[in-house]
Amino acid sequence: MFVNPILLIGQSGGSTSFHALNLINNARTAALGGYNVSLADGDLAMISQNPALLDSVGSGSIVFMYNPFFADINALTFQYATEFGSLGSIGFGLTSVNYGEFAQTDETGEESGTFNARDYVFTIGKSHRLGPFVLGSNIKFIHSGIAGYTASAIALDFAGLYQLPNSDFSAGMVINNLGIVISDFTESSAELPLQVTAGISFKPEGMPIRFSLTGHNFTDAENKFFEKDENPNFADKILKRLSIGGELMFSRNVHFLFGYDHNRKRELTLEQTAGGAGFSYGLMIQMKKYRFRFSRATYHAAGGTSYISLQSNLKDIKKIF
Repeated sequence: MFVNPILLIGQSGGSTSFHALNLINNARTAALGGYNVSLADGDLAMISQNPALLDSVGSGSIVFMYNPFFADINALTFQYATEFGSLGSIGFGLTSVNYGEFAQTDETGEESGTFNARDYVFTIGKSHRLGPFVLGSNIKFIHSGIAGYTASAIALDFAGLYQLPNSDFSAGMVINNLGIVISDFTESSAELPLQVTAGISFKPEGMPIRFSLTGHNFTDAENKFFEKDENPNFADKILKRLSIGGELMFSRNVHFLFGYDHNRKRELTLEQTAGGAGFSYGLMIQMKKYRFRFSRATYHAAGGTSYISLQSNLKDIKKIF
């Protein structure tokens, strides 16, 4: 079985695979602590976190996202939303995760060439509004390949969103990765990485800042991976399932984002130093019809990971040409 090396922090033990499904692929989510399912303000990149957020996205919206990770691993994501007649708005997404090139050796250690490893996730999403509530779902096809061996699966996401009328308050909940493994690298198929996430976002009246609080890892009862404290206190048990984020809005066109995930900090902190593990930050700049985001999430004392995204509308892009 091939395990995604950049997502070990998301696995708490057990036999699961296809961890590209839990990959953070957009700069906004990364800056807000790594989890967010409640921001419904037209950001197309967020529909991979919660398909119900598609309801707020304009037809023709398009976004490109690039994530350079550790050890020359990188991910490239493309997402697009359009109207399909009576079906309404439909979202499409394609993520490619490239793990790079590796030396291929025989049983004696003699090199006999090289091989590559790559994951693909293709997504189709739909949302439907019912008053202040929005329901959404994604269907995803996942394909993994390494050195000529392949694995594939189909997964479903089911989501809901509530927006309080005449208020800047929203709440969302998502069940990710319900599905089946079609084929795996080994004869005994692993399970998909089931995830349940719920959160709220709100902006206090008169304040130029929006807060988000998101709970995650609800399907992991023990959460023993990289456990340092065998007897954590009550506060630690609660905090390890929460991520906290905020957006400081200097103007409509410039936002500064920040976040903190306690579970990432407790899992990846060294005995001598935390190195900023668990903290993240980012910047959004709106330039006419283009929205640029950059964020940085610190995973370890050795460094962090960058996220870049650029969103526009296909109609505006066509005008350039």
